[in-house]
Amino acid sequence: VPYALLCATVIAFFAAVKLYFGGMEVTYLPLSVLACMIGDQNGIGCGVGCQALWFVYTLFLCKIVANFIRNKWVWQCVIFVGCMIAACCLKLFNLQLFSSYVNVVLAYPFFLIGYSLSKYKSFDIARVSDYFQTRQTIWIYILLAMLMAILFVIGVFNGMVRMYNADYGKSIVLCLLGGCIGTVSIAIVSLWLGSRDYKNIISIHSKGSMITLAWQVVFLFAIDMLAHKSIGNLVHDDLISLLLAVFIYLAFVPIIKFVSRHMPVLVGYRR
Repeated sequence: VPYALLCATVIAFFAAVKLYFGGMEVTYLPLSVLACMIGDQNGIGCGVGCQALWFVYTLFLCKIVANFIRNKWVWQCVIFVGCMIAACCLKLFNLQLFSSYVNVVLAYPFFLIGYSLSKYKSFDIARVSDYFQTRQTIWIYILLAMLMAILFVIGVFNGMVRMYNADYGKSIVLCLLGGCIGTVSIAIVSLWLGSRDYKNIISIHSKGSMITLAWQVVFLFAIDMLAHKSIGNLVHDDLISLLLAVFIYLAFVPIIKFVSRHMPVLVGYRR
């Protein structure tokens, strides 16, 4: 339900942009609806796609598969290997398909790893959070520094990874390794910040991540328009990209709070 409603807002936003610039096509609406229904990111023809909401659609598909073969670990392993083979085939034939159904090929192995680890009580979140509250933070800094160094080396050797396009870079093994290390790093940072005075911000974004995925396109569109008029290609600079990401992250705190209070259905809550 949130996916459908948020896709509708994305379609409406780009319709307003097209009307403003005087380029609204008759087939825009039906093609946009079709693209969102099948999880196409870039859109079909003149229609707009689901954009960053591909993540929600892909996660939905992964959950369906995982729940259907819940404890059948032989089948889980077969699908795991099958997904990696399919990803290699896409890479071999240079097939760049921007579809949530294609993204499952690269996303499901990560989902299965997390799904498997969640079965073990040793990975209890509350226990890890308590550990961060009672231990010296210097060890957390050292651990994060080590993980970031390893992740950087993997990134250099493996190149760009595009999960939204089922593109694992140069090596699918390095992609899986780097993805797991990156996930662990983000989890450590989130749990550490959550055990300090930043718990509220972390919690807000955790509950309203779909809002950020859907509406960040508004910020990105505005930034892109500004870049063409003033700062040009600097928008693609790593430092500027980082600053813009932090700005968008903070800007969504009041937006998510407002939506959660007045339009909870958009974040998955029903009254």
